[in-house]
Amino acid sequence: MDELPVIPIYSYVSVNLVKPYVRGFYPNAQDLHPLHAIWIDREARAGYLGWKSNP
Repeated sequence: MDELPVIPIYSYVSVNLVKPYVRGFYPNAQDLHPLHAIWIDREARAGYLGWKSNP
């Protein structure tokens, strides 16, 4: 038994859908995302939505 290989039965998977104008959101091993570090880039958002200026 000491020589047998270890086979993982399952693994954790994380899926995050984040708009391209959201900044400060980075994937990590624990899938923890502190909200105080996440922000919206208003200029990038305006360009993404096709607005001429920020609303």
